Amino acid sequence: MYNVYVSGADAPDITSALGERYIITDDLSQANIILSYDGKISDEMFASRLVFTVVDLSDSGLDDEAVSCCSEHGAVIFRSEDGIDPASVSVRDFIENGNILSSVNFPDVTLGPFGDDISRIIVLTEGIDAPILLGAMMESSMDLRAIAGGLKGGFGAALIAGREPVTRVPHIDGVIKVRVLQDI
Repeated sequence: MYNVYVSGADAPDITSALGERYIITDDLSQANIILSYDGKISDEMFASRLVFTVVDLSDSGLDDEAVSCCSEHGAVIFRSEDGIDPASVSVRDFIENGNILSSVNFPDVTLGPFGDDISRIIVLTEGIDAPILLGAMMESSMDLRAIAGGLKGGFGAALIAGREPVTRVPHIDGVIKVRVLQDI
């Protein structure tokens, strides 16, 4: 189960889009996932949580400072256009499969549904020219099934699918955040 905190007066009702494994909470301290629809981001929101910001591109969206804060903490900003909110579906796909789609600050990276993978690793980077190579080097001892990645601005992402559990993740300069998904 995931406890989801949703901020913003104009936030849509996302309960049906997220599904039964997600519980909407009004208590920020109980949340392990934060969806911000108002663009108000603070450093305290990032403590051991997945933070997502949803931006309506038909209005002013986020200022540069908010985008920078999100990117530096490895928070993915999802796009919502013309009042339509596909972002909750993109957030769910990121949480369950590691895929990044319709992001403002990171490249689109997808390997489809989790499927037969034993593990997936999402590596978010800053200032790394080849996040795919970095991801492959990080997990060189792992039996890899697939890898995808890309760059957007100075930020990159690599998504690695493996046939065995992840036992360790090395620290490498330029890596902002690493997220491991495992079928246990």
